[in-house]
Amino acid sequence: MIHVLEQRLARTFVELADTLASGLDVIEFLQVLAERCGQVLDAPVVGVLLADHRGTLNLMAASRERPDLLELFHLQQDVGPAVEAYRTGSPVTLAHADLPPGPFATLVGECGFEVVQAVPMRLGERIVGVVNLFRADGLGEDDAEVVRAFADLAAISLPHIRSRAYQELLAEQLRRALHDRITVEQAKGVLSEVRGISPTEAFTAMRVWARERQRQVVDVARAVIRDDADVAGLLRPDA
Repeated sequence: MIHVLEQRLARTFVELADTLASGLDVIEFLQVLAERCGQVLDAPVVGVLLADHRGTLNLMAASRERPDLLELFHLQQDVGPAVEAYRTGSPVTLAHADLPPGPFATLVGECGFEVVQAVPMRLGERIVGVVNLFRADGLGEDDAEVVRAFADLAAISLPHIRSRAYQELLAEQLRRALHDRITVEQAKGVLSEVRGISPTEAFTAMRVWARERQRQVVDVARAVIRDDADVAGLLRPDA
């Protein structure tokens, strides 16, 4: 099992390195990272959340985009392992039975998860976000190290800015990334409506289109929203 895990990790890290080398696209990188983290660890749902300038956690990427699963991440803005990991800077693991009563705990149970885990993303001394996992069981010690490695990778996907204006510049970059995520969500809705496909399929279509043309996903999303001629093929109902 350890040998299989090592092989999965090697392939994953090569893919993520290629994504970075091809030109930093934060949304694309974090999406691939969430999906591969889930695959490597056999976790049903993995999300990457970044904190905005107010310290509120916002979902940037999720390995699965079913509405009830996405709601799990949004409900953790005020309560749950993700916000606790962000505030304390330490990994948090809670069984479903130990979660505080409320909408979050109820939805965790309805989705069939027994364990919620969150690992902080560190950029230098600053916590910039959290990698959040929902599982039917807990992680072993080796698996926990793997999650920490993914969290570190997620953090360093954000460019290191070394200057006196570090805090302000980093905050601006995070705001930009969050705005790009909103743009992508809007484009997913447009593409879903035009082509009669699910939001997940719409996102996959934009990612494939972007990769084939060496463009960033958010640029393709903006073109979809504007109905630009250069994405006419992507917007065809029969594409």
